[in-house]
Amino acid sequence: MVFKLIKKVNRLKRQNDALKRKLEGGYRNTRSTDKQLSLQDIAVINNYFPIDANEANKNKKIDVVENMLGKKDQEFFQNAVIFFKSKGGSDCRKLIFNCMIAAITNEVANQYSFIGSKAPRKSFKDLRLCTCLYQAVKLAFPNANDDDIKVEKVQKGRHSSQ
Repeated sequence: MVFKLIKKVNRLKRQNDALKRKLEGGYRNTRSTDKQLSLQDIAVINNYFPIDANEANKNKKIDVVENMLGKKDQEFFQNAVIFFKSKGGSDCRKLIFNCMIAAITNEVANQYSFIGSKAPRKSFKDLRLCTCLYQAVKLAFPNANDDDIKVEKVQKGRHSSQ
């Protein structure tokens, strides 16, 4: 009986130590990489997101946003990563969900599947936007692995076309 208790206490101690290391490492990583976006940067990002299927919103078209994310200077891409990271979430799943709501409307989400295998949908994973969202999650949760990071489909009714 005592042996089992000692074994459980030691296991709990190891788990506690591992959690401490993760928290300390995560805190250091977020403190060293945090950059605040200026109001001007946020205004520029808001001109392009959420991506919309509406023809009236020329800047909010997927091809325009993909072009902006692929520019050589990478400033727009880095600002978008920080913008999406700021959407917050207590875990990877919640952050991705919040990012998807900020990134695309339901109409656009319905045009994509993650790998594009569900015809006639296109592949979301091949978009620069997917890479941008992935980087945002890795910045917020440095210890997250690929299994933790799965792109969530925006639920119907959660996002309206603007």
